[in-house]
Amino acid sequence: MPDRFDRDGAFSIELGDDRDDTVQQIIALNESLYVFSTRKIFRIHTADDIDPDRTAPDTRHSYQEIYPIGCSNSFVARSIIQAKQILDGAILALGLSKSNVLDAIWEAAELLLRCENAYFQIYNETLSLLATCDWFAPL
Repeated sequence: MPDRFDRDGAFSIELGDDRDDTVQQIIALNESLYVFSTRKIFRIHTADDIDPDRTAPDTRHSYQEIYPIGCSNSFVARSIIQAKQILDGAILALGLSKSNVLDAIWEAAELLLRCENAYFQIYNETLSLLATCDWFAPL
């Protein structure tokens, strides 16, 4: 009898094709599971995320690369990764939740990551336009 996929069981998943990109941290944020590797950030989509009504029993777990930078980026390392390490060892005041604090830090980090991405897009576009401008510039 062939093995049947058990969406409720433990699972492993290969993230991308880069064999040199190693997983550094796995963190639950905003009710999702994120994997921080050396070069990328992934969001894990469980079968229940994809098919919450369980109408397709063979639905597999998957992932999505959400940022092309990972823990080797000093901002990522010093924001969400370091915050997680600090919070793991901290005792917070009554009424404060470590997961809520970490979720808020992640939301701020995501905004900054989007700004960094926009900056690089503008920078690259500017470089390509400069080459065109230099080509037309009088001698």
